[in-house]
Amino acid sequence: GVALDSARGYLVRSRLSQALDAAGLAGGRVFDSATRDDDIRMFFSTNFRAAQYSATVTGPLISANAASGTLTVTATATFPTTFMRVVGINTMSVQAATTITRLNREMELVLVMDNTGSMQWDSKMPSMQTAARNLLSILYGTRDTIDRFNVGIVPFITMVRPGNQYASWTNTPASVVRNVASGGMTRVSGSATVTVNTTVAHGFRTGDIITIAGATGTNASPYNGPKYIYADPSVNTRFTYRIAYSSSSVPTLTPGGTITATRAMTYPGSSGWSGYPGAGGWGGCVMARTDPYEEEQADATPTTRPFDRYFWQSTYDSVRGQSMTFADRNHATVSSNDWPFRRNDWRSGSLSESSNRSPNAGCQLPAVLPLQPSRAAAEAVINAMSPIAYGGTHFNLGMAWGWRVLSPNYRGLWGSPSVSTLPGNYETALRDKVVVILTDGQNEWISETWDDNDYNSDDRIYSDYSGYTRLEAGLLGVTTEAGAVTVMNDRFTRLCNAMKAQGIIVYTILLGTSSPATAPVFQACASQPEYYFFAPSSNDLNGIFTQIGNQLRRLRISR
Repeated sequence: GVALDSARGYLVRSRLSQALDAAGLAGGRVFDSATRDDDIRMFFSTNFRAAQYSATVTGPLISANAASGTLTVTATATFPTTFMRVVGINTMSVQAATTITRLNREMELVLVMDNTGSMQWDSKMPSMQTAARNLLSILYGTRDTIDRFNVGIVPFITMVRPGNQYASWTNTPASVVRNVASGGMTRVSGSATVTVNTTVAHGFRTGDIITIAGATGTNASPYNGPKYIYADPSVNTRFTYRIAYSSSSVPTLTPGGTITATRAMTYPGSSGWSGYPGAGGWGGCVMARTDPYEEEQADATPTTRPFDRYFWQSTYDSVRGQSMTFADRNHATVSSNDWPFRRNDWRSGSLSESSNRSPNAGCQLPAVLPLQPSRAAAEAVINAMSPIAYGGTHFNLGMAWGWRVLSPNYRGLWGSPSVSTLPGNYETALRDKVVVILTDGQNEWISETWDDNDYNSDDRIYSDYSGYTRLEAGLLGVTTEAGAVTVMNDRFTRLCNAMKAQGIIVYTILLGTSSPATAPVFQACASQPEYYFFAPSSNDLNGIFTQIGNQLRRLRISR
């Protein structure tokens, strides 16, 4: 009889242990969730039917250690004996326990966040910041660091600011001198536009300041000096510029002599406004690299393909003592030595587009945060973000930097606060690389038609400066905004495919617009259909980031 009751006790204890194992594993999968203990109790009661053994259960008792990632669950079952009653033993108690040690998968997470001017409307920016902080709260819990988890942040507009501590990643600009062909400078009578043909391909771009020297003739001075040029992308030996003159003093050209066109690409000096990005020099933003180095080979190192520093040449009108509008920059009175580091601070509304003469214009972004373990450091960058009403949107360039933050090609290049072992290798067991990208609009350039302020009516359209310089420069192979949108979206798709081919998991969020130009490419970019989210309004962001956070948390412990 004792043997039969003991065997029954072993059976109850076995079932109790199995139920605790199931409950402990379920709790481990939602270790940081507020519903963890409820899940443990549900799994325990489902797997241990106390009534089947006429048992009274104490527990399960739950003990969790967040620091070590351990979860211990214990329970006691007391049930009546059958044969042992004859010796005065009426009940028997058995106890079982299970300890789950959560071995988290390593995760490298990058948030690529839109900081463009349109994020100032409808509470988009503060809603995005709150949602991003909540995502980190889900992943970190109450801790500042957790084992095997690192996060980076990439704010973007039409450029990205890795930071001026990466000057070694950039090229040193070189001056370029080109001879003008014999008879290669012409002006149609009555026109303010001068056409220049060089003897070889000039390599200049629309928006460059080119110094013309050697032009002679009657009242020829308007032909010489610094000129804001318009370079025809289809003819690499031709560019045009505008001159200012009056009808009573029409300049003429004399053939002969040597005329030169010089681009003196020098970075700004040391003067500047204290406290502003770029005060004292380069602001830390970079230009887009040529195709395919923002696409299939976007993670190529600066040694393979260096970056160019973001800046435009000075366009200050020294005669009128004021900054020049886009069209004014075609006139002759330009001082190439004026480099005030005044920024376009739309956050305070204190400065306007036309008052900004800084070569760092638009480069007001928080610097890229490379992979690092601290929640506080990530939140500091998120909190520093602000809408920057300048340039437009180039989300493909933001995504390219998201890849660089994750690429093992950049391991050890980022420096503090990252460490020399980050980023890790692609497609390594127990390691996931994840990008979450959010934008509220389509790829675009801000372009305006500006009055040339002369007696001609041939006003022009000029775009803001961006990582691709100006739209009119044709660096994308097109000079129309519609054409540029198509090209940038195509490049974004190629970039996404290259990243996913390396095993990177991509989440995409489109906020407030179902743009027919953007929605399809964001849907296609996401690693799975359910990883694409459309947020009709900023109020939907917190729920979306919460959903992503919960998915990433489960991914770390259950995949």
